[in-house]
Amino acid sequence: MTAVHPVTAPSLIPYRAVSEIIVPVTATDLHDRGVRDGAAYAAAWGVPIRLIHVRLADDESLAAEVERLGAMLHARHPELIGVTSEEIVADTIEDGIEQATTDTSLVVVATDRARREATTQSIAARMLRTVHSVMLLVGPHNEPPRFDGHILVLLDGSERAERAIDPALALANAHDTQLRLLNVVSPITTAHVAKLREEGESVSESGYIRSVATRLREDSGNVHWGITHGEDVAQSVAHFVDHHDVRMVVAATHGASDRQAPMLGSTCLELVERLPVPVLVVRPELATEELAPEGGETPS
Repeated sequence: MTAVHPVTAPSLIPYRAVSEIIVPVTATDLHDRGVRDGAAYAAAWGVPIRLIHVRLADDESLAAEVERLGAMLHARHPELIGVTSEEIVADTIEDGIEQATTDTSLVVVATDRARREATTQSIAARMLRTVHSVMLLVGPHNEPPRFDGHILVLLDGSERAERAIDPALALANAHDTQLRLLNVVSPITTAHVAKLREEGESVSESGYIRSVATRLREDSGNVHWGITHGEDVAQSVAHFVDHHDVRMVVAATHGASDRQAPMLGSTCLELVERLPVPVLVVRPELATEELAPEGGETPS
């Protein structure tokens, strides 16, 4: 793990900083990337890390193995302020992780196939629908965690997508790095803008994303924007990431009641499979929840 200078843990939801990292542990070695990244962020932010194995009713206990993994992690990374391991019995993995989290947990999940064909959903996909904490998804092509480079937040013009801005800005400010806003412009939008220009309208493909960046610069100067074109959102974002200094992508996903948002949900899972950097996924209802600050006063 790359040595970093500890920084204050960022506020991934309003008024509350991350208090712990949770990494689900499975019977396979798939969790290795999750443990690697979870330990890196726990060390950087000075927060404890919890390794959790969810045992289903008919499964054998892995409590001893999880405890050994925790001891090994602590021995390898003495800079961590706390390493604990536990086993939870639940009906499903996602239910067990949901039981273990608080509103200030960051769940780090490693996955090889975030999407699944037919009717079988990956654990990562099921957790996105069930777990209410912010999640960091580590895909099969992820490189070891970096603490330089830009934070990229995906916007599609919807209010839901914009709810990822505050967590992304908190990350960028915590690490004194650039926040970059990205909007993928579809061929239909391009054609529509061209038609409006022909009719004398003063419009621009970049008008929306530029206005959001201008607003954010009033509080944080290190905000930039970009647009890219394509019909396949995930492919366009992957191409952008490959050609820019991006270390993490941040996006909002839908809740269980809204499954049709254009850049959310399934697109996040497709990005996890393609990108060499992790994807931080924020549930919109969590990102806007009115929580009291640590002092107990209700924000005005």
